Amino acid sequence: MFRKLCIIAALMTIVSTVFADLAIIRTEDDFVSKEYYGNNQFITEENNTRTIFDVKTREITMIFLESQTYAKTNLDEYKKAFKDLMVNMLSSQIDSYAAMTGMTKAEVLKTMLGIETDKEDSNVSSKKEGTANYAGFNCDKYMIYSNDKPTVEVVISPDILNKIKKETDFEAAQKMIEELKNVMNEVYMEIAETSIPEEEELQVIHDLSMKGYLIKETLIDDYYQHDQGDDFVLEVSEQKIDSSIFSIPEGFSQISLNEALQFSLSESEEEE
Repeated sequence: MFRKLCIIAALMTIVSTVFADLAIIRTEDDFVSKEYYGNNQFITEENNTRTIFDVKTREITMIFLESQTYAKTNLDEYKKAFKDLMVNMLSSQIDSYAAMTGMTKAEVLKTMLGIETDKEDSNVSSKKEGTANYAGFNCDKYMIYSNDKPTVEVVISPDILNKIKKETDFEAAQKMIEELKNVMNEVYMEIAETSIPEEEELQVIHDLSMKGYLIKETLIDDYYQHDQGDDFVLEVSEQKIDSSIFSIPEGFSQISLNEALQFSLSESEEEE
């Protein structure tokens, strides 16, 4: 569930932060990710991979800094190629495991994703429980509860979101991200003929991200102590971003979209 929360939270962060002339650097447990916003584009950079999203043209450019290669496409082509790749990769794995265990494809898929098939209905809610300050911005701290038990702590910044909304085509950005999020559900439907139920906590995080820029979320367990420090550092710069960040570096070689997606997936597996 943690990885799923991180992925969706990252998408929500992108929805909340498009077009603003901002650079955001996140450091957590020695892992560094960068976000750049400007020129009608938003950029994410981690693991030596820089991805440029153009909300107006719906173009996506994947730049692999270490191998000095890149792939350029549009959102529709990206969705189709990603869906085809994931279906091909997951189908054989799921068929094999279903045959070995006697489980249905839907049950196998939920097991692979860490979704509890027999999970009881829960009452999920959120409550503001204080404030914090990150990178000089005032932030609100919320605790998400499931059946009165704390499960996720979320920190948002209305100040950053309000600053960004002055220059943001919010609806266009939201539509693009929703399309990207929906691709995986299309994969599930094609393989297992089932949609994957969304965790209720994720919907609450989404709702909170509409109130403020999503700074971070922390899963709560029996070992979590509120007074413990963490290794999370947020840096925000409102200086003009170097235009080279928004373009393909000179001398980089173009590769196919399929090669780029396979490379990205292999990088994610190595990270895990």
